Amino acid sequence: MMRLVLLLFLLISLNSEACCSAGQLRIFPLGMMQNKPISAVFEMSRACSDDGMGANNEIFWFGRMSLQFLEKDSLRMFKALDTFEFVECVCKYDEIENNSQYREIMQRYLDSAYLLVSNEKGFTPFMGVLYAADSIAIKEQIKMLTDSTALWKQHEIDLGNNESMSCLMMNEMKEIRIYQFGNYELLIASVGCPTQQFLQEKSINKNKESFQHKIGAMTYIPIDWHGYTNDLYQLEKRKK
Repeated sequence: MMRLVLLLFLLISLNSEACCSAGQLRIFPLGMMQNKPISAVFEMSRACSDDGMGANNEIFWFGRMSLQFLEKDSLRMFKALDTFEFVECVCKYDEIENNSQYREIMQRYLDSAYLLVSNEKGFTPFMGVLYAADSIAIKEQIKMLTDSTALWKQHEIDLGNNESMSCLMMNEMKEIRIYQFGNYELLIASVGCPTQQFLQEKSINKNKESFQHKIGAMTYIPIDWHGYTNDLYQLEKRKK
């Protein structure tokens, strides 16, 4: 049985200036190269300047980006690109989604990664074919087997167990993205905590529109205090 590997990167700084701390590992497939999927990978942490409370509170992210091959059981580094830091919004914590510049700023980083890899010999881009970020749409593609395992086609997905009490020890899928190239489909499933937190419809529509019309499209996903999200992947060879 093929297993889908949990790629965990959690950078959380628990200090007095970062009560809204969170972490993400995000994988954005760009195409095929050397007969393997190659992706932009972002390892990120979030913090804030005023405990997330004041009107002048800055929500900011920092991390590193790279190009990596998606091997069967792990990521393999192709090229480290750069470190980055940006302010997502100057707003109260409960106003982040309505004021966030995350998608627009991260898209610029993703575009730079795509431009670099697109000039490599033998590179062929992926096409995004399906995006879902609400619980009903996700369940149309993914069958939940238990609280911590799911099924995509014949592949069992291990959602992992979150050890943070602030996340109630549980993970759930926040979004799924499916890419296509020739006879292959590639699933990216973003899982994390806390559970029962989903995007507003307008945010889902922005993600979906970008995903359907742009190669290498960035998406925005919700993440709460001391939460995290990690992207899982699975490659499927389609039947002819």
